[in-house]
Amino acid sequence: LTDGIRAYISICIQNSDLAANNSLNTLMSSATRGSTPISVELNPSFVELAPPVFNWYNTGRRASTSFHSTDTGYMQINADKMPDPVLQSFLLINQRFLHQCGLTVLSVDAISTQKLQLFSEHLYLNGILSSGVQNSKIIHELPIIRCITIDQLNDYTDYTLPQSEHVQFLCLYISASQLGSEPFDQLEKLVDQYQRQNDGKVEFLLAGNLIKTFQDYYNQQQKASTTTGTMPSTAQ
Repeated sequence: LTDGIRAYISICIQNSDLAANNSLNTLMSSATRGSTPISVELNPSFVELAPPVFNWYNTGRRASTSFHSTDTGYMQINADKMPDPVLQSFLLINQRFLHQCGLTVLSVDAISTQKLQLFSEHLYLNGILSSGVQNSKIIHELPIIRCITIDQLNDYTDYTLPQSEHVQFLCLYISASQLGSEPFDQLEKLVDQYQRQNDGKVEFLLAGNLIKTFQDYYNQQQKASTTTGTMPSTAQ
């Protein structure tokens, strides 16, 4: 943890439609990568079902780029609607794909705590990115990072983070199709806006590093609460 930092943020790139896929090609092929760390969605089933696509992702990978699994793994499902035995079977297949891809971060929309426990039990994850939580938290010993979606990047003007006594942990979801022909110029403008409107007290991390930093912060809070006899603070 860095002294004085108000928030740690990851930028996560979605590629959920054809336009986004074309833009993702521009992003991954860009010779000018800049210093902005990004985490890109990857369908883990590509490792078996489309090896050339999976290899293309890895060929375009740089030190400032990481991958995380697409929503709920290799296919978009509503986990809350699936009976537990069916969900368990799905998660076992998912884990095989995740393991082969080396992915330990998964994105999930809103999901019940009960179903989330099954994810924790059947998937070997470092953490989950979710739009279904109001604050980043630990559930079933699994870090859950709050996500917000920036639907219109060019029209987005308010980058000021809400005031809080706690360090904030946040994932920004942006569609690749919003980034245009110079994606890293757009991303660096986004980072600059966040820094300027929050007194430079924001640090951008890869999704995996964000989760680890949040886990360290949570452990510090737990240790402090044990020492003082107070309840641990909830990270934002």
